[in-house]
Amino acid sequence: MLRIVEIRGLAVQDEMYNYTETGDNAYDPFAPTLPNRKLHMPDRTDRAEARALLVAWGTPETRLAFEAWLGHIEAWEKKLSDWHYENEVNGPPDLSEGDAEPERAKELAARTALGDAVSREVQPR
Repeated sequence: MLRIVEIRGLAVQDEMYNYTETGDNAYDPFAPTLPNRKLHMPDRTDRAEARALLVAWGTPETRLAFEAWLGHIEAWEKKLSDWHYENEVNGPPDLSEGDAEPERAKELAARTALGDAVSREVQPR
């Protein structure tokens, strides 16, 4: 389950980077740019697989931590959809690193909290 979460989390962080930190500026084709990170975005079914594993094996604490993490993933997906809509209506938005916040920091913190919750479960008592 943690592998599923880590793969999705890394892909989302790379996606945030590509949108906000590469310097791609549709209004200035001569602006300096950085290369995009290659995305390995898993299918959306990964969250169903992770949830099924947690229902079968997780404690209430880990299930809550997963749902909190997933909420931040969904917040990022909503922001991304809004940017795509804005692009269609008004042209490309001019984005910078701060535009990925608070989703970037919250996703990382929630993923860490989920890992910590799982670690507490698997430690011998």
